[in-house]
Amino acid sequence: MKPEPRVVIKGQIFKWGEKSPYERSGDSVRGALELNSGKVKCHECGDWFSALGVHVAAKHDGVRAYTINHGLSVGTALISPRLSEHLSTTGGGAAFRRMWKDPVLRASQIERVKLRMKRDQYQPPKGSRWSTEERNRRRECRAQLLERLRVIAEDLRRSPRGAELPRAFVAKLVRSFGSYRKALTAGEMLPAPCHNEYPREVLIEMLRDFYVLNGRLPRDRDWKTGVLPDRKAYYRVFGSLPAAYEASGLLFRILSSNAAD
Repeated sequence: MKPEPRVVIKGQIFKWGEKSPYERSGDSVRGALELNSGKVKCHECGDWFSALGVHVAAKHDGVRAYTINHGLSVGTALISPRLSEHLSTTGGGAAFRRMWKDPVLRASQIERVKLRMKRDQYQPPKGSRWSTEERNRRRECRAQLLERLRVIAEDLRRSPRGAELPRAFVAKLVRSFGSYRKALTAGEMLPAPCHNEYPREVLIEMLRDFYVLNGRLPRDRDWKTGVLPDRKAYYRVFGSLPAAYEASGLLFRILSSNAAD
């Protein structure tokens, strides 16, 4: 049986489905390292390597440019977990630890990193607190946010309004896409109709449907769930809610039932 594909995010191994869906980046996924048979996949050429960092430094634009271009955290180790474990148990990092304890060598290494950053003209991404790798770990990358938005739209059978969603979720969409409308466009969803776009007949029919299903008139909390249009739609068309109930025939039914009791 073919093993389930896995991904490495922030040094942790996850099953593919735990963090899916993903954004594409080159020949792999953005903000993660694909793992298969103890090797990780190169985003640039699609080949598999145990020491991916060595391959990137030799064949591509360098480790730092690679991590930035493909949404990985700057400190992410481009190495397979199996090789990393082997090096940690056999003392493969001893030379680096000795170098870091030496103040002269440490200062030299820091200066080299600064020069390389200046050469690459590195600029941190604007409007983003985390790398795509960190967003994948939190299940908050663009693809994952859109997937959650589609699930909500399927439950409502229409595109959700921003007021119907948690504020924190809307803020994440705005931060990732620029605005809530752009997020809907990216998810190939049409914005929900505004309160003044509902015809009179549709408003009456929705009120009648609510009464049939619940056996009562809408309460304050019912107007906030998205089951019915906003109250402003009824105010605009009928002038008031009692007038809307009367036009729908609901006020007469309630008065008749009270009289019968």
